[in-house]
Amino acid sequence: MENANAVKKLLEFGSKLLMINLFSLLFLIVSINNVSASENISLSHPYSINYGENFSVELRLINFSEDVYDIKIDIWNESSRLSRIYNDGEWKSTIYYVNNAINTSSTNSSFFSLNITKEYNGEAYINVSIRKSGSSTSYKFGPYYAVSYTHLTLPTN
Repeated sequence: MENANAVKKLLEFGSKLLMINLFSLLFLIVSINNVSASENISLSHPYSINYGENFSVELRLINFSEDVYDIKIDIWNESSRLSRIYNDGEWKSTIYYVNNAINTSSTNSSFFSLNITKEYNGEAYINVSIRKSGSSTSYKFGPYYAVSYTHLTLPTN
């Protein structure tokens, strides 16, 4: 009799565990579908950039709701940031957001001026972070891969 009760409890536990796993799988499928239909970006930039040279990057927001967004475009390698961004009339670290950068009620894209401020060899990456102005929650995109020797070569989209 004890074995029958143990088997019954084990089956009940197994069915509960199966239901939890099915709900988790359903949540994951719904989340993946929401991500594929939700916000995305297009990032356009020169293929090759020389150290110390200013260059422009165009960022286009895709499927973002009408609002005002702050933008952060960061180029970095495994140990440090490699660029600065022109922000509020001066060159600033790419650790900072460009506030009120894109207002999607009038346009979904904008150009940003950057400058590679450190020479390096090896791998580098581009990360883009976007948040609604006044919010602390952000959308993160990347890393996008880039390589450099005496100049920065960015990946094509």
